[in-house]
Amino acid sequence: EESKEETKETKKQRFGFFRKKDKEEKTETETPKDEQKEEKVEPSKKEKTETKEEKGGMFSFITTKTITAEDIEDILDELLMSLLEGDVAYEVAEVIVEDVKEDLIGRKIKRRGDMEQFTIDALKNAIRKIIDNGSYDLLGDIEESKNKGEPYKIMFVGINGTGKTTT
Repeated sequence: EESKEETKETKKQRFGFFRKKDKEEKTETETPKDEQKEEKVEPSKKEKTETKEEKGGMFSFITTKTITAEDIEDILDELLMSLLEGDVAYEVAEVIVEDVKEDLIGRKIKRRGDMEQFTIDALKNAIRKIIDNGSYDLLGDIEESKNKGEPYKIMFVGINGTGKTTT
């Protein structure tokens, strides 16, 4: 029995850092299971809204890409210019561009995926956010008219040169 114990001791010394710990060697630094449960942090909204496409395995960094501000800088500048050329008020155009930026930055997409579709979806959400301010259900009325087969009429009123033109 003594030779077995001596063999165990020499094995422990030989393998040093890479050796397995015996049950007696466990240190007090391990936290109890109750404390480990408390340390769990709830995922953020963006993590909860990830689609199946965005989730990946161990090598997801190869197939997916996280959108950064540099990736969408040109798209956002182009969007701002397009909105201003379309006679959208500068303040509103800025709000739309900021909402699109917030929606896209940090989002994970497939590397071969089309960034244009994600940008279009983010733009739609930004415009809905402006239209649905809570005081009047404009989109609900539009949907109701659409279901009836009738056009929904909106009238723009203002003095000359205030940007009422629609194309």
